[in-house]
Amino acid sequence: MENRHADTQYIHAVTEVFSSPFLSFKDHKHVIAITHGDLLSISERARVGVYLGHLLGVHPSKQTFDVPDNCELTTELTIIDLVRYALEHADRNLPCKSRLAISKQ
Repeated sequence: MENRHADTQYIHAVTEVFSSPFLSFKDHKHVIAITHGDLLSISERARVGVYLGHLLGVHPSKQTFDVPDNCELTTELTIIDLVRYALEHADRNLPCKSRLAISKQ
């Protein structure tokens, strides 16, 4: 993040793929799961979340989830919150499938 000229081609490719209309539904973006955040300080973790949110065009506090790599309750709660957000988002935005009539033969 400090050296913005180092991997600009890689960053551009990731941004382009993340913003692809084939990978999103309508105008909605994916969620971001940041793993191994426990290796950083709290301020660095916040900076990474804000940076990725700004870079990829998602809300840093709603669509970015910091999942530390440890077996504590906070890790489990973050994963549950991420899955809950994804399921609620899918439930609101994906069309319902029509039920097929099953005929007996």
